[in-house]
Amino acid sequence: MRLARPALLIVALWGLLLPSLAAAQSAACALPGRDGPTYVRNTYYPGSGTASAAGRTLNLGTLRGGTDAASAPLTPGDLVFIIQMQDGTLNNSNSVAYGNGSTGRGVTDLRDAGHYEFGVVTAVSGSVVTLRDPLRYTYESGPATASAARRSFQVLRVPQHSALTLGGTVRPPAWNGETGGVVV
Repeated sequence: MRLARPALLIVALWGLLLPSLAAAQSAACALPGRDGPTYVRNTYYPGSGTASAAGRTLNLGTLRGGTDAASAPLTPGDLVFIIQMQDGTLNNSNSVAYGNGSTGRGVTDLRDAGHYEFGVVTAVSGSVVTLRDPLRYTYESGPATASAARRSFQVLRVPQHSALTLGGTVRPPAWNGETGGVVV
């Protein structure tokens, strides 16, 4: 199996994330084997609005299509991966202090960028998805403002294979500012 560079990076990161993954997987037991032994790509949805910690609902945007994304709609019993992709704050002055406040790079605070968790879908009504268990983190989407960077989260349908052998390249769709860049 040959992994594309972004996928190789993701696989390497999994080694670092496995200890925290055990806690995130408490909700991960949905319907094991549901998708059978044939590889199924992730389905990608941009998040919309705010999904609050301890809440059980997510508002989603339009399903992303394309060659590296599946088009399977979410249904009860699906396993989903929720991740805050953008959420940092930065110094937005037009000077060398832009970004982290001193070097013109980075951010002043990552806020919730990078937070993720798994969930199990219990209901779908239009663009609203209800989860079995409460969210551990708050997820937000919104445009950049004079004092805050753009905020975005995405929701991926995670296939539940019964057994799987990969014989080719696995890659996510490119990050387009709303979805992509991640394979789960």
